[in-house]
Amino acid sequence: MTSSKDFCPSWDSVEEIVQKVGSDEAMFYLHLINQSSKITSSNRLVIEGVVYFGLTSITIKNLTTFTYHKQRRCIKSLKDRNLINVVLKGIPAQNYFTII
Repeated sequence: MTSSKDFCPSWDSVEEIVQKVGSDEAMFYLHLINQSSKITSSNRLVIEGVVYFGLTSITIKNLTTFTYHKQRRCIKSLKDRNLINVVLKGIPAQNYFTII
């Protein structure tokens, strides 16, 4: 699979993701992949050798227009399908994601 930094989805791959997880989750997932390529030291966290990138719910809302409730639903769905891992850390708390 292509690394997230080189990820430029073709229509076929986007369609496949939508069929597997649904349109909202697919849009959320593609935004996460895009954001993972923009990791900076200020929003980076390494846990047991795995690099996570941080996003607040406000940032996600600005990217996707999804409400907090819809964000939580997408995160749960993507976690249940083993497409992402997420941890909550920091003050103020923010989600740190990694693409599996």
